[in-house]
Amino acid sequence: MSRLVRTIVVFSISVSVGTVAAAAEDGSEECALLRQAAEAHGFGTLEQGDRYYCEPHVRSKRFAVFALRVFEANPPTFVNSNLVGWYAVRLSDNAIVSWDIGNERPEAPEAGEE
Repeated sequence: MSRLVRTIVVFSISVSVGTVAAAAEDGSEECALLRQAAEAHGFGTLEQGDRYYCEPHVRSKRFAVFALRVFEANPPTFVNSNLVGWYAVRLSDNAIVSWDIGNERPEAPEAGEE
């Protein structure tokens, strides 16, 4: 294999690995899971199929936390806000939990967290 081809292959692998690492850091995979669940189940008393987006809040070893919002500027069931709620994706199993933003923990604390 020529030196140029080896360099291109190594560069391609490095870029791919870097892209995966960046996606994991910015929470885009977890956000996609959260959006899919919200669209499928109509989070926040909205109808199934509504379009949502995430705003990353914080990421720890255990959770990726997001503000979940709906694209509509002021949905009829909301008062002056498009915030659906605060949710976290547990990184160990991708479970979605409601997040207590005031105490920075899951609303239903896991065993041993009280």
